Amino acid sequence: AVHLLWVTARRFGEDLPQRTQLEVARALMARGWRVTFVAPSSDIAASVVEKVGAGFVGVNRSRTGGFGWITFGRSLKRTLPATLAAGDFDVALVGWQGVAGSHKALRASATPWLLVDRGPPVFSSILGRLQRWEYKRAWGLTASSSGCVVKSEALADWARAKTNCPEPMTLMPAGVDLKRFQVGEGSGSSTIIYHGRLDSERNVSLLVDIGDELVARGNELKMHLIGAGNAWDSLAKSARDRDWLMLSAAVSPEEIPAVLAASDVGLFPLPDSPQWRVASALKIREWAACGLPVVASDIESHRSLGEREWLRLLPAGSPPDAWGEAVLEVLSKRAELGGKARRDAEAEFSWEMATEALHERLLELAGA
Repeated sequence: AVHLLWVTARRFGEDLPQRTQLEVARALMARGWRVTFVAPSSDIAASVVEKVGAGFVGVNRSRTGGFGWITFGRSLKRTLPATLAAGDFDVALVGWQGVAGSHKALRASATPWLLVDRGPPVFSSILGRLQRWEYKRAWGLTASSSGCVVKSEALADWARAKTNCPEPMTLMPAGVDLKRFQVGEGSGSSTIIYHGRLDSERNVSLLVDIGDELVARGNELKMHLIGAGNAWDSLAKSARDRDWLMLSAAVSPEEIPAVLAASDVGLFPLPDSPQWRVASALKIREWAACGLPVVASDIESHRSLGEREWLRLLPAGSPPDAWGEAVLEVLSKRAELGGKARRDAEAEFSWEMATEALHERLLELAGA
């Protein structure tokens, strides 16, 4: 079998985004690949990875803010040469946090590798700036790679304009596990759902304003916001005097499908700021798989899904009443639009579909 080495800074069993890596590994293994992850070690990481059938090599990554990438890079430099010598790997994938610590060992062992980038770091704190420096450095080191794997056309365009990463760019959008995300019964009452980061950068207070607008017009509804973030306290204050507003701390990935299945419409009014432009619209794909029509902002990542009857896009700066109107409109055709959303998900959003281009490119590099 062709053997893939995947270097990632994700903490398996802890970070939410690690699910992507596990799903991709599963989809590749279903096509006959062997996959070995090199990732931060922990009590849980090895068992999470081995459960999906992949191999695991643990390295050190400090949990002290700002030092993670330094210790991770050093540990990779120590561990990788022996791992590569022992492992007959045909090709490698490297997350941007791992490039500095692994590019030399990969070149020395003549292992072709691709940078995997799911999007630039977001926050503007000192730590965020350090991360951004490391991010730019990683892209700078891709000259010795065989190209990049990015999650959206917008990110590919950015990389072409701003970096000298070799072509081709391989697109790998986020996929959905169609077995986990199923159409449910809805809520019986009209329930609007948002789950994700509850940060002021995401303009989440607008969600409350939209609910206020709808309730003021005499609509019976519930709104369920799920997540964690810097806007939590102000949202909690809002929820205290609004009985239609439910606020839940971030739930585990396992619980999300059931929550979605008991909802009626997804609402995602992200602002049009640069970091969301390159996002991958995974939430919307998951909502579609659960048969939810969606009302979202008209930003590049959402437009990348194309025109869909079940997806209503509004200009990012629209006032609460315009959002409210759109929500009522899709709720009035909830069953019909939800059915179309699920059909689109089955036809286009599976992990198998999402990993097709990556599989082809890796085979090409492995000479298989």
